[in-house]
Amino acid sequence: MPIAPRRFSGHIPQAGTSGIAPRPLLLAGVVLVALSGAFLIGLAVVGLIAAAVSGFDLVRRRVWRLARPLGVVTAR
Repeated sequence: MPIAPRRFSGHIPQAGTSGIAPRPLLLAGVVLVALSGAFLIGLAVVGLIAAAVSGFDLVRRRVWRLARPLGVVTAR
């Protein structure tokens, strides 16, 4: 019985021999992921600062109303 040749017995291309260089694409992907991550972190920080400022403003308004003496009349 004759031995049949392998179906894919041809030359196997080595990594990095294709026309597209993998390292620059990988570097560009890492840079894009880092930039988008930094943007999301910055957005979260801005949101926390806005929440803190509005919280302090709300507390200041409530405490100022409670801390006024009852006999003092303010012009509105």
